[in-house]
Amino acid sequence: PLSESDFEAMNGLQQGTMKELVEGGYLQSHPRLAHYTPLPKSGEGWSLYFIMRGAVVQLHTLSGEELVVSDGGKLHAEVKGYSGRGGKRFDCRLTPGHVAGKISFVLGEKGIVDKDVIPSLQVSSRIAGYTELWELTSEKWRALHDQRPDLYGRLEQMLLRQLADERQHTYLTE
Repeated sequence: PLSESDFEAMNGLQQGTMKELVEGGYLQSHPRLAHYTPLPKSGEGWSLYFIMRGAVVQLHTLSGEELVVSDGGKLHAEVKGYSGRGGKRFDCRLTPGHVAGKISFVLGEKGIVDKDVIPSLQVSSRIAGYTELWELTSEKWRALHDQRPDLYGRLEQMLLRQLADERQHTYLTE
């Protein structure tokens, strides 16, 4: 697995940040998640997932119209990505050092315009035999804000950097 110090270095976090989060009881460890394990979506208890080993995939559930277009062999330009089993399309794979669940976590239940556009998250079958995640729930996030504003600020900056980096990557791939 990725060490705490490597995670911090990859994300511009001050050394010791992850240790402080663990020791403060803010993070819950999920050390051996099996392939294809779904992670909760907004509305089912939204969380941030710090990926320490393995990977998480973001999947878009296809609408009935998209399924017909995809299955009918009449692929339109606006339908991008791989359309796999179960009516889901692969958006991206997040590897160690990334944080999954940022959009629904930041927007929360009230800020999401259309739940159908929020990707579902599941453990990837690629990269490693199992996945290790550290979870930060919205409840612990609020506690962090009240009890440790210094740690809260560091994580907030990290999330902004990751969101900006992902957006930049989207521009490069379009």
